[in-house]
Amino acid sequence: MHRSTLDSTTYESDRTDKSVHLSVLDGIFAADDSRDNVLHLLFDLESYQQKRNFSHRIRFGTPDPWSERMLSNLINTIENTKQMLYEAKQRDSRLKL
Repeated sequence: MHRSTLDSTTYESDRTDKSVHLSVLDGIFAADDSRDNVLHLLFDLESYQQKRNFSHRIRFGTPDPWSERMLSNLINTIENTKQMLYEAKQRDSRLKL
């Protein structure tokens, strides 16, 4: 496992695997703070994919398959994240992001 730090962003990669784990916030937060941080990132990503899909429709006349797939996944991810954060708040848990 290779671990590096770039401008306070930590990432890990397993040299035998093609995936990379990116730790953006690197901290432990109360549930309310986590909710603000995580949902804001997810909503920004959703907005980006909507803009990308719109641009693709204008340029090519068809939806962007990647953006459509990402938007579908993001809807589920946002709902699951809201539920997880609600449960964390109920248990007075702190989350590592």
